Amino acid sequence: MNVELYYFEGCPSYIETEENLKMTLAELGLTEKYKMIEVSNSEDAIAKKFLGSPTIKINGIDLEHKDGNYVFGCRVYTIDGKMQGTPSIEFIKKNLKSFL
Repeated sequence: MNVELYYFEGCPSYIETEENLKMTLAELGLTEKYKMIEVSNSEDAIAKKFLGSPTIKINGIDLEHKDGNYVFGCRVYTIDGKMQGTPSIEFIKKNLKSFL
């Protein structure tokens, strides 16, 4: 399994997302290493199919199976009816299981 965390420098949510991703992989007993991929501008966002920071992709597919609307900016997740910039461990775990 190829796990990637896309972000832009200065994003207020990617560091906590990285911690949540690490903890999720450990909780699920997955030994896969993840790769950090920095997105530097709008052109880079389009080229990398970036849905905003932070974005987690598994085998090149967005964790939520979303596509399109590529943007160099912040990403917002709707979790339990609330908008959040950082996906929780439970949210990552639930969505990651669809790739196992």
